[in-house]
Amino acid sequence: MLLKYFVKKFSISHEDIDLIGTHGQTVHHQPVAEQDFIRSTLQLGEPSILVEKFNCPVVSNFRSMDIAAGGQGAPLVAYVDSQLFSEKNKHIALLNIGGISNVTSLSDKKTIAYDCGPGNMMIDYLCMHFHKQPYDKNGFFASQGQINKQVVDILLKDTYFKKRPPKTTGREKFGKHFCDELLKNYPTILPNDWIATATYFTAKTIVKSFLDFLPTPVDRLIVSGGGAYNQTLMEHIVQLLPHTKIILSDGLGISAESKEAVYFALLAFDTFNRKPNNLPQATGAHKRVILGSVTYN
Repeated sequence: MLLKYFVKKFSISHEDIDLIGTHGQTVHHQPVAEQDFIRSTLQLGEPSILVEKFNCPVVSNFRSMDIAAGGQGAPLVAYVDSQLFSEKNKHIALLNIGGISNVTSLSDKKTIAYDCGPGNMMIDYLCMHFHKQPYDKNGFFASQGQINKQVVDILLKDTYFKKRPPKTTGREKFGKHFCDELLKNYPTILPNDWIATATYFTAKTIVKSFLDFLPTPVDRLIVSGGGAYNQTLMEHIVQLLPHTKIILSDGLGISAESKEAVYFALLAFDTFNRKPNNLPQATGAHKRVILGSVTYN
């Protein structure tokens, strides 16, 4: 397990761990009732095993309480963003590019947070499909291909991108089924052209959402998540936002790769201390609630 590897790598004694926060692996997330689907979410990961292994309380299942309170159970990191990075008279946006890309916008006007659309999800799937590689390291495959802007324009017409926040999405929308349909509909596009197109599409969905939904232009954009290390993807974002200062969260003392892990540790701390830690203006919940379930040792 990753936590066992982590404590061994950094020589952390089990006795030094007071509390663990685990988000788990999201295998289903249906925040809005549609047709035969009810509002629901499911994360895999049994907290009892961690309690037994590390002999400390574990906070898990963070999304469900927000959904029960009428929210979409995401994005949860917006709460921590607002606590750490708000700056008077500045519009700061924090972009996380994981499987899905999400943004938190902090300005004097209001705080907004939502899922922009696919982050690494489509790129990773196409890299595995064509090259048997789990991701596009440094954006190499994308840099070798040609962008099919006609396909990008068609994809940008998807109804998700027209929805106003709060909104959230996942693999149910932009995962395997979505990519397989594209590959079937456009069989003549070459492998690296597909990866280049998906990479540019990802950047466009992020920037388009800024232009459509944020109250003012962004002064500073702080990027984290695995996509922050995709050089080709980041170059597209920089070109599409020429007047915005863009930095990685590494420069602020939080590794772009581990930012979400740090945030869930902070969410777990608040939960354990019975402090409400959702952000209704981000998730759509009708009230502040305490996220997660605590399993005690």
